[in-house]
Amino acid sequence: MGCRLIPFFALSPLLAAVPLGIAQRAVDELGQLAATRVPLGQRQSIAHDPVFQDQLGTVLARLGALRAYLLDSADTLWHSALTGAVPPQVQASTSMVAAEAIETALAAVQFAHRAGGTSSIRNPSVLTRCLNDVLAASRHAVFRPTARRNAARALLGLPLD
Repeated sequence: MGCRLIPFFALSPLLAAVPLGIAQRAVDELGQLAATRVPLGQRQSIAHDPVFQDQLGTVLARLGALRAYLLDSADTLWHSALTGAVPPQVQASTSMVAAEAIETALAAVQFAHRAGGTSSIRNPSVLTRCLNDVLAASRHAVFRPTARRNAARALLGLPLD
């Protein structure tokens, strides 16, 4: 049996999982740091700050929603591939989830880095490493800026850019 090439879009769920994992690591690190980080001029750690709590809750919800979207997209892609053909709508959805993954992960890591304060910029810093890693991941072709637009164009039946 010969070797079959895997279409590029089929790798999107695998690649999209990378920045989500990085973002989760940054949020986990921030969770540990939040208990001890007391901003200048404040008496309590950021863990007690209601604004921080709200922002962290938003980040966690977005990461969870995207993780569910990614898993659903990967499952749909897999089941379509088993039939022998992946419809353009499934290809487009797979590209959209990858584009959204990098944006959501980048926002989460940037939030964690900012909330970490000066702890984030000291060497070695897990938060800085996460920021650098997610920025590096964002340069991959699967996360190109046109991915989401092309996916939407495909769903609308329009030619791709």
